[in-house]
Amino acid sequence: MILPRHMKRTLITGITGQDGSYLAEFLLKKGYEVSGIVRKTSHEDYANIGHIQEQLKLYQGDLLDPVSLREIIQRVAPDEVYNLASQSHPSESFKQPIHTAEITGIGAHRVLDATLDVNPKTKFYQASSSEMFGWVREIPQTEDTPFNPANPYAAAKLYAFCMTKIYRESYKMFAANGILFNHESPRRHLGFVTQKVTYAAACAKLDIKNSTHLNEEGELIVKNGKVSLGNLEAKRDWGFAGDYCIDLDTSILTIEGFKYYDDINDGDEVLNFNPKTNSLERDTVKKKVLLSSKGEMYVFNGRGFKLRCSASHRIYYQKKSKTSKGGWSDWKVCEAKEFYKLIKNLKLRSKYDFRLPHTQGYKNKNNKVSSQWFKLIGYLLTEGNLYDGNRTLRISLSQSKTVNADVYADINTCLKQLNLIHRKRERSDGVVEFIFDTKASKEIITYFDGFDIHKMPKWIFNSGNKQLEILLKAMMDGDGSWGAMTYVSKRKDLIHDFQTIATILGYRTTIHQRKSGIWECILIVTKKKYFYVTESSLEKSDEKVWCITTKNGTIVSNKDGGIAVSGNCEGMWMIMQAKKADDFVLATGETHTIKELCEESFKYVGLNWEDHVVIDKKFIRPTETGPLIGNPAKAKKILGWEPKTKFKELIAIMVEAHLARLK
Repeated sequence: MILPRHMKRTLITGITGQDGSYLAEFLLKKGYEVSGIVRKTSHEDYANIGHIQEQLKLYQGDLLDPVSLREIIQRVAPDEVYNLASQSHPSESFKQPIHTAEITGIGAHRVLDATLDVNPKTKFYQASSSEMFGWVREIPQTEDTPFNPANPYAAAKLYAFCMTKIYRESYKMFAANGILFNHESPRRHLGFVTQKVTYAAACAKLDIKNSTHLNEEGELIVKNGKVSLGNLEAKRDWGFAGDYCIDLDTSILTIEGFKYYDDINDGDEVLNFNPKTNSLERDTVKKKVLLSSKGEMYVFNGRGFKLRCSASHRIYYQKKSKTSKGGWSDWKVCEAKEFYKLIKNLKLRSKYDFRLPHTQGYKNKNNKVSSQWFKLIGYLLTEGNLYDGNRTLRISLSQSKTVNADVYADINTCLKQLNLIHRKRERSDGVVEFIFDTKASKEIITYFDGFDIHKMPKWIFNSGNKQLEILLKAMMDGDGSWGAMTYVSKRKDLIHDFQTIATILGYRTTIHQRKSGIWECILIVTKKKYFYVTESSLEKSDEKVWCITTKNGTIVSNKDGGIAVSGNCEGMWMIMQAKKADDFVLATGETHTIKELCEESFKYVGLNWEDHVVIDKKFIRPTETGPLIGNPAKAKKILGWEPKTKFKELIAIMVEAHLARLK
């Protein structure tokens, strides 16, 4: 048996907070198993993660308790640990300096030390803060700017920053610091000034004179139509928290299925198109590049595919020809901008003047897992159920012996050949449940990535064609229609994994979402080795685009459920992802005063801020930092990261969120 690779596991402290919730969403999209630590209280606020809570594993723990931290890390066995928990109010830290040091500083050290103790190879991320620069010694601030903390919160953060760096150098851990400048969102606690101001603007718009929500002093945020603030001249680098995670929606076919660009590294094995054989073959990623596509993106569409790319992306194509054998030219290659001009100049007299390649599948050797296991896995993916109790593990498989008699008989034969102990329970509607005992259930679960029998195991993709055909047939028998040649599922990830299997086998496919929310993958049964280009267009763009370079010069990509084969990108400049842990400033590079925040927030709702804001000395910090403005040049150069949301857009997002909640 070839043991399956597990899905990546991550552990997040502070998962219920703003940053933790955004990060959890991001990692779930990437296929991670996401766990989080929540405090041992009965009143924990789960509002930020309520919409994804069922997909998370939550453990009660405390940054003050090293024993609980170590036990949780041992149980989760994470590949990555993100420490986002802290006492996060700089002004509040003056009132509780020792508590702040315990949670924000030493608490982070406890998480770091427990991570090292359990598994030194686990990657560790520490959420650091721009507050560490304090009384600033240079403007803007970079990773090399000397720290000069001006409050207990900043001092505690600096301790955690330094310990992370020390562990990285001393124990060769992958331990990285992200120095985050002010990043805001509707998920931020109402005690923060951006939330108070935008909340007050929403209240004023709705003519709410006295709010129900309280500020950090336990008083009404809005009282008699006014909000109380401190120093209006304080300057901050404000960005949108959602920009601090990059989410790319194009994926590349690898030997472990389709992966997003930011999950691919140099040297990774991919399945690419060979123009000489019209089939997939193993290839290696030489380099990953980041292209600027400001200006325009080129879009080419056809039945079952969509290709959206930058001007320098290379296109493999055939053009109709009266002189060539078969009526078509040999495969040619040119940049997207040139291909677009070519199509436009010829004015696409017919929808069948140009065609792009389609792979005829990948011929891989069978692995050592028996064909019967592939059949059972296919049935479990579609018709299986799992119960994981405290002491028991039970897996069951349901099928109708009357409606689907052939499939029912096939399952019986399969289980007999695999010698899996089970019992049957027949329902009144003729559906029979095959219920496996604990031993059989444990054997079955070893073939899956974790305890999710509705997620395709990654090792499957590197199997032989005969085995994959058996798997695909079982899945179609379970939740598909051979007449309509469609496979349906409520799970988007399973639909995409089914599409991956179909692509490896040479099927042309496309994915749609029905109005009911159900996803469907359509198998286009044809022997044609190409797609016709039926449409081409230009789209305005102000973004960055990831591409990779491979040895044979092609990639197989998935965009919006459509598979497309094309060439590499030859970039104007190349940005490598960080190969080792380091420290990075994440900021917008712009600064605004709290006064500007007030002006823009109330301006958004058509009101004068001066009519709704009063100054209260108790909200002025004992000491104020200098102008905090970050220079994210290093993050942009090495990681390809840069913020997307402007200051006015951030304010609009937050005011609109408050308006929606208050109405």
